[in-house]
Amino acid sequence: MKLEVVLEEQEEGGYVVYVENLPGCFSQGETIEGALRNIAEAISLYFETEKQRKRVSWSLC
Repeated sequence: MKLEVVLEEQEEGGYVVYVENLPGCFSQGETIEGALRNIAEAISLYFETEKQRKRVSWSLC
């Protein structure tokens, strides 16, 4: 699966980064490298959380 990451430089410094196709999946960093590292972790946590939600949904049925 390929995801498009959007990186925006902030006027006050640093970067905001997010994935448009993953609602609520965003992060930030002081540098481009830091922001990309942080969004990689956020993406991982996003999918981990989604997997846990699906397990709970199935167990409630």
